[in-house]
This record gives sequence, C-alpha cells and structure tokens, in this order.
Amino acid sequence: LTDAAGFKWIKDQIVPYELRFDWWVNQAGCDVETSGRLRRHASDADDAIRHAVGLKSDSSGQILSFIQPILVVRLELF
Repeated sequence: LTDAAGFKWIKDQIVPYELRFDWWVNQAGCDVETSGRLRRHASDADDAIRHAVGLKSDSSGQILSFIQPILVVRLELF
C-alpha cells in the first residue's frame, strides 16, 4: 500500500507509549461501571501481567497508566 501511495518503507520500530488510564477510558467512551470493572481487572492482575503492560499505580493502588506499544514508521517519497 505504501508503494501505491508513492512512498518507500524505510524503517519501522515498535515504541512503548504511556497512556493515562483516566484519559483512555474517557476517550473510549466507558461508562462509570465499565471503567470500574477495568480498574478492578487491572488491580487484580498478577505481577507478571502488570509488568508486561507497564501498569503504574499510585501509593493507594489507584491505576494511573499503562504502556501501549505503537508502530512508528519512516516513509520517503520515491
């Protein structure tokens, strides 16, 4: 598809992107109940899962953020 648009794929990289939990549930249109279920699900995750998704919590255990890998691509016109 990049060729059809006149671009050449030069480089790609997966980059960790930190998303604030409250912003994310807001943007996703979650109601209070769904947001609470997601928060409980994240809080109940074991340490391996918490590490894998980069969950960050405050001192009271409130979920603050998580890591979402994104694809960053460098394209050039040819």
